Amino acid sequence: MSFAIPSQFRDYPLRLLLVKAVGRLRRTAGGELQRLCDTFLKSHGDGRENVHPVALRLRSEDMPEALCAYLAAVAPAYMEHRFNLLGSGWVRVAHGTVCGGFDGYRYPIAPSVNADLAGYWLRGRINRANLATAQRAWRLIGRANYIPIDWQLDFKSGFRWSESTYHLDIRIASVAGVDIKVPRELARMQHLPQLALCALRAASGDTRFADAGLYVDEIRAELLDFIATNPPRFGVNWACAMDVAIRAANWLLTLDILASGGFGLGQSEYALVSRSVTDHAVFVAGHLEWSEVNRTNHYLANLVGLLYAAARLDSSPRSDAWLAFAVRELTGEALTQFHAEGSSYEGSTSYHRLAAELVLFGVALAVGLAESRRPALTSYQPGAIRVRPRFPPPPVPGFSDATGQSVPVSPMVAQRLWRAARFSEAVSRSDGRISQIGDTDSGRLFWLHPVAIGGHPPGRDDLDHRALIESIDALFSPPVATHWLDSLVVRALAGEWMGQVPEPVSMPGDRGDTTAIEAEINQRPDACRRVRRFPLARSANPWRRVAYPVFGLYIFRRDDDFVAFRCSGPSAPGTPDGHLHDDNLGIDIVLRGRPLIQDPGTYVYSPDPQARNLYRSASAHDVPRARDWAVATPGAALFSLTPKAAAECTCWQPDAVAGRIVADEGALHRLVRFRDDVLEIWDAVSEGQLAPLGDAPPPCIGYGRKA
Repeated sequence: MSFAIPSQFRDYPLRLLLVKAVGRLRRTAGGELQRLCDTFLKSHGDGRENVHPVALRLRSEDMPEALCAYLAAVAPAYMEHRFNLLGSGWVRVAHGTVCGGFDGYRYPIAPSVNADLAGYWLRGRINRANLATAQRAWRLIGRANYIPIDWQLDFKSGFRWSESTYHLDIRIASVAGVDIKVPRELARMQHLPQLALCALRAASGDTRFADAGLYVDEIRAELLDFIATNPPRFGVNWACAMDVAIRAANWLLTLDILASGGFGLGQSEYALVSRSVTDHAVFVAGHLEWSEVNRTNHYLANLVGLLYAAARLDSSPRSDAWLAFAVRELTGEALTQFHAEGSSYEGSTSYHRLAAELVLFGVALAVGLAESRRPALTSYQPGAIRVRPRFPPPPVPGFSDATGQSVPVSPMVAQRLWRAARFSEAVSRSDGRISQIGDTDSGRLFWLHPVAIGGHPPGRDDLDHRALIESIDALFSPPVATHWLDSLVVRALAGEWMGQVPEPVSMPGDRGDTTAIEAEINQRPDACRRVRRFPLARSANPWRRVAYPVFGLYIFRRDDDFVAFRCSGPSAPGTPDGHLHDDNLGIDIVLRGRPLIQDPGTYVYSPDPQARNLYRSASAHDVPRARDWAVATPGAALFSLTPKAAAECTCWQPDAVAGRIVADEGALHRLVRFRDDVLEIWDAVSEGQLAPLGDAPPPCIGYGRKA
């Protein structure tokens, strides 16, 4: 008898495999016991900790005008429960919504509901044990004209999950065209902080906005709507701890922003929201997306959501332990998931932004903790919670900042964060958009200040990292002029703390001989090589260059010209590969502000596996490949791509960069050379023939959005 070990576990020692297997069995048994309790008792908790919003130092007059104009345009849509997420276009999301479909797939319309004020309509939808709490939350809405949001609906394809399905039974739908990310993205409720900002702006007398009370009431109603129709651990929106954590953070930031303007909820609403925030924290702490290796941005999100919840809840043995655990783990995990050069170890420029944003807001919360919560870091009880990984006894290590104050964030973490901003700066083109390396799923912790693009209401630009860059820099020195609201919120959360700007990372030394590389390529038969030339505009400015060799990216820029060369070496053990593409030795070229060659990004994941594999394949990228052998082949696993060979940089000069991939079947070469008036790309293969360049699929400007 034999069995196959999944690829992600093949490098594990036998002892670790056994430990993981026993742990999985224990968690499975615990999950089934929890299912019985949730089904026949109730899943809503009886937490006694109350949420205490913190009024941020945030004034409506400080909000950038571009953001105010955006909010004024999208607020009416939000008030009508119209949302535009992951390529959906603006859709009113309600029970019985007619969806437009995804690439020809459209599922039957779900029944509409008659949502009475008493909540009788919830019978048969919410399991009996949770019905009383659901109806109590629904009755507090108290608005006959309030139409409930269908939180279970993929409002692209029309497929609907069920609020009565236990979270352990939720599956990524195997039917074509269905995207579980869509309802989860809406249920992160990242539009609520924007509505809170609308309330602040309305209160200041900005006539583009409705009465401030209307926005506050809409926030209140949507919170109660979610609590009523999404009991803990039931439905699609309790199936992933990352989404639960991000939702909790957005709820709490919304309440903080409202408090900045003197707004808040009623006592009954606060009681329910406090219990739900506690339920969110309980779920996240009990379902941490942690493993011994291959941890991702999901775990960072878990920690930030748990940190925000614990920071705003009353002190108790449980919340104190959550707080200390989240702070300790977040600061350690930042050093794991970001290379010393500042790049994310997941190999994606878009996931780099998400991970950096998570660490940024987590650090701001940690250094800006209220005086009443700081003792938790030195006096917590590890046994008050059960978590994986191991939770050491107190204290959380403290570090002296520039003022001599002890904070739980080391200078090394601050250094990584600052360098993460420099990486995002480096990969940004002159139009503000990044070069898309690896997957793009448009994920964010907060959408505080979107960049508006097209239409009315406008959409948002998912590829612009400027808000992240300014916000990280704001942690180290207050911005002279604020262009992005994110930086104001970060400074408000961080309080008086200031980071110390580290030394810039050193660039690799020059190496390689371009003449020798050209000669080697020219020795190959015609079928084994090619040369392409792109005219360059004359410029008095020299090419500036920066390298991120651990990530595998070498960048040249001048005026509105931008060239990015992908040359990625072997991954370190324990590094996730789920968001990689077969793009090694690939190139992005923007000349005079016009993209000539660009990575097309990512279209979708599970709704169309064929498209998923196309967009991460070599044929979607401008890469040298052989006709008869591959470097990496996407397979059935949508989040695994392990190349058979890595690249090495063979030349790094002020006017050139080159790399090669050496596999068992042969070697692939690419040289990129800058001459006075032309950019040259030299490609070659040592064995067999050079494959023609593929026809790249339509470029995407975010998840689910073809340009």
